[in-house]
Amino acid sequence: MAARQICMTLAVAATAKAISLSDICSNSKVNGSLPSLQGIEFTGVTSINTVLNASVESGINYPGATGRDYCNVTITYHHAGKDDDINVWYYLPSPAQYKDRFLATGGGGFAINSGASLLQSGLVYDAASGCTDGGLGSFGNGLTDAPLKGNGSINYDAVYNFGYLSIHEMTVIGQGLVTNIYGTSSKLYSYYQGCSEGGRDGWSQVQRYGSQFDGASIGAPAFRQAFQQPQHNWPQIFESMNGYVPTTCERQKIVNDTIAACNELDGLSDGVVSRSDLCRLHHNASSSIGGKYSCAESSSMNPITGASGSTSPAANGTVTAGAVAVYNAIIEGPVHSHGRRIYTGYQPVADVSSNGSGTYENATGKYEAVATGIGNKWINHLLNEVSTSTLSMDGITGHFALGFSRAYRSTVIAWKRHGRIWKTLGALENVLGSVIEWVEKGIEPTTLNATFLFGDREGQTEGLCSFPSRPMWKGNDSMEPPQCVMPDDEALKTWFPKLNSIPLDVYDDA
Repeated sequence: MAARQICMTLAVAATAKAISLSDICSNSKVNGSLPSLQGIEFTGVTSINTVLNASVESGINYPGATGRDYCNVTITYHHAGKDDDINVWYYLPSPAQYKDRFLATGGGGFAINSGASLLQSGLVYDAASGCTDGGLGSFGNGLTDAPLKGNGSINYDAVYNFGYLSIHEMTVIGQGLVTNIYGTSSKLYSYYQGCSEGGRDGWSQVQRYGSQFDGASIGAPAFRQAFQQPQHNWPQIFESMNGYVPTTCERQKIVNDTIAACNELDGLSDGVVSRSDLCRLHHNASSSIGGKYSCAESSSMNPITGASGSTSPAANGTVTAGAVAVYNAIIEGPVHSHGRRIYTGYQPVADVSSNGSGTYENATGKYEAVATGIGNKWINHLLNEVSTSTLSMDGITGHFALGFSRAYRSTVIAWKRHGRIWKTLGALENVLGSVIEWVEKGIEPTTLNATFLFGDREGQTEGLCSFPSRPMWKGNDSMEPPQCVMPDDEALKTWFPKLNSIPLDVYDDA
């Protein structure tokens, strides 16, 4: 009798799995599988189509895949009693390729989603995946596209949706949808993946709704925006006050000298500075003063995204004290006019070309300190302040303080048994895969493989130590993995500078 019951159970499970992509990819099936959620009213499916034999190119945080079949569906809903429309977008893998996983994804910059570029990562991990437009009108719109209220006040519904609510709703809708549409009784494993604004999105979810996720891969979280966004204008502020704007070539000469000086602090001569903490303590950029530089005309490019930047004319000369002062200001971070530190700076060998160089003006033939980019947009749009074309210390201090007063303070402690932090500039192409193995198989990661994007070791991988441990090689041997060692107290403190410009805790460094 017991054997018969087991056979019947297996038969039921097999029947639940024996559905096809065409069975799930229809208006009626998706609409009939939407969960019932308090306060949410569905308009229903607004677009749906089947995609067969798709290939996924590897990204900076996930590997590639081929032969993927999925249902591409967009659903619209609104909040009861409110005149809003929010769109959610899902990739539902073929039942044969689905392994009871759901992946929520976040955005970047002022965007609440990364579109297909992150949705497709779910296909790599045999997971249904989702994103949201946050009610901003389309998946291509960002927070700065949200209209103000009729009286000119902030549209707080849009801010709250962007801040945390829409990704939460996209997640619970997606979890209910896949549970119903695939009809499996197995545990649904839920994950989150995002970087930059998507990293902030991720923390907003695990802080408020931690129980709805089994794991999260969160990179470069753009939180503490009251500090982080105005910080983007700090280099131009200092250049304006200092009366000197270095050329791109002069700035790069200082960075190259720093790399050469700090290269072997990790025990390996490979052109990579893994011990930026020791570099900050022991290298003095003033040693570059008087050094000669010469560069041909060039155009900048983001090594991570491949996006093109500004064009710099040919330049040659010697490094000045003014350029070193700008470099030091960038890596130390913004300070108050009385010398108190406002926020953290960059690492000593970071590529600060997007923030650290001025803008070359053809009309004057000079580099000018011009505030542009996301920090400028944040101040002008979200703080509704005067134009940041006029740069001053009092101005940036006010922007930090004003932004902080409009935020709230929250602290998260990640216990060792629950989380890991890795610090890197490179391609961590399978972090989520490591998280999935940790959650589902109990394989706890000690290092993460990162891929070198350029240089002599381009294409090679290296295991990254989990923070705060740092790598140290023996005998200058790149064939042997490094030891992960704990930095001494002085080196560790470089990661947690005291931020004392305001009489409140900016973060908890206890």
